[in-house]
Amino acid sequence: MPSVGWLRKCYQQIDRR
Repeated sequence: MPSVGWLRKCYQQIDRR
C-alpha cells in the first residue's frame, strides 16, 4: 500500500489526540 501518506498523517493526528 504505497498510498499510506494520508493514512499515516491521520494516524499521527489520532495518536496525538
